[in-house]
Amino acid sequence: MRRSRAITVAALIGLGAAGVAGWGTAAYLAFTRSPNLEPGAREAIAANQILGGDSPIGQALERRHSGGQDDFGGAAPDQATEQALAWAATGKNREGTGFVVPLAMHAEPYVSVYLADAVGSRQFSWRTNEFTTVSEGDARAEFVTQGFAKKAPLLMILVMDTSKIPGGEEAFGHMAVGAMTQNVYLLADEAGVEARYVASIDAEAITRVLTLDKTQVPVGAIVLAQR
Repeated sequence: MRRSRAITVAALIGLGAAGVAGWGTAAYLAFTRSPNLEPGAREAIAANQILGGDSPIGQALERRHSGGQDDFGGAAPDQATEQALAWAATGKNREGTGFVVPLAMHAEPYVSVYLADAVGSRQFSWRTNEFTTVSEGDARAEFVTQGFAKKAPLLMILVMDTSKIPGGEEAFGHMAVGAMTQNVYLLADEAGVEARYVASIDAEAITRVLTLDKTQVPVGAIVLAQR
């Protein structure tokens, strides 16, 4: 009798654990999968005269995506591509009269772009469209916490400077990071580069290696690799 009761209890525990695991899996998928479109929604976009035609921008938005974790085993982009991606994030356009991303109150960029690879870390200047080395040595594995990102050939680190944001509103900095990431995604696709924004960074390590001051706040990184 005792053995039978023990088997019954063990079976109930097993079923309960399976149920929890099942619900856990369902919840995980619900929160991580992209939601499905409603019936007819895709057809409505395809029929749109602007998006459904030959618009290069519409086609680029259709292709826009974050690279999968297994997509970053390629080589680092070449120097010309690195410069182009950094410019897309924070450069001046319209023959030098405007910026490629919206900035609060016509301020100069308050989010800086750094690139980190096996050789070291460099800062991009929107004034000169050139890079300046700020640290020697490979610090990529220190900058990010996810395994696939640590192994990626190139990281773009985005750092906002609260002393340069109008009114000190950090929300403006985060909005700028969003716009910068979108630009990088779109140009990366054109250049045959996989891109993925990650917020899982080690801000203390970035601050130490890049010798940032207390007003400079690391926000996130874009993982990059040639397809």
